[in-house]
Amino acid sequence: MSTFYLSRFQHCYTNKHYNHAKRVLRYIQGTQGMKIYNRDENSNVLFGYSDSDWAGDKNDCTSTSGRGGSAGGKFRISLGLPVGAVINCADNTGAKNLYVIAVHGIRGRLNRLPAAGVGDMFVATVKKGKPELRKKVMPAVVIRQRKPFRRRDGVFLYFEDNAGVIVNNKGEMKGSAITGPVAKECADLWPRIASNASSIA
Repeated sequence: MSTFYLSRFQHCYTNKHYNHAKRVLRYIQGTQGMKIYNRDENSNVLFGYSDSDWAGDKNDCTSTSGRGGSAGGKFRISLGLPVGAVINCADNTGAKNLYVIAVHGIRGRLNRLPAAGVGDMFVATVKKGKPELRKKVMPAVVIRQRKPFRRRDGVFLYFEDNAGVIVNNKGEMKGSAITGPVAKECADLWPRIASNASSIA
């Protein structure tokens, strides 16, 4: 908890933040008895690091970086594939298209259709393709979408089709090749998809 308060020390420091800073310093002093020593520096500045800059409101604990970071999340993008959408299947499993049944991680709101975007895992069924793939429920991941979405650098990007690939619950592809480009947002989240991608856009 002390390091949490120190990470928000920059914008809205109060006496609570000073007390937590003293607590961290006491912890550092206590570690010297366990033969854990710290390197001496010329300045008396305490540096704290966090994953992102925090919002200025001291009561708001929301990170400005959205869901991004090293925790396996991604930044919020426009969702272009609601439940009921039929998209192309871009792998070599023999499936021609994928029907979106549900979206993984969507808890829902009244009268709102769950929707998927690039990099999202969803529950799908094959409407056209090999007979052994049809009439089965399987997980899949969106690799392209036609709806424009904004990247962090301000660029708006969209593809010429909606496409996905069939995966298992671990994110490993059922097929071994992908036709067409894969969005960078998807490749960053799913390394097995990135390794089979012919190009990443």
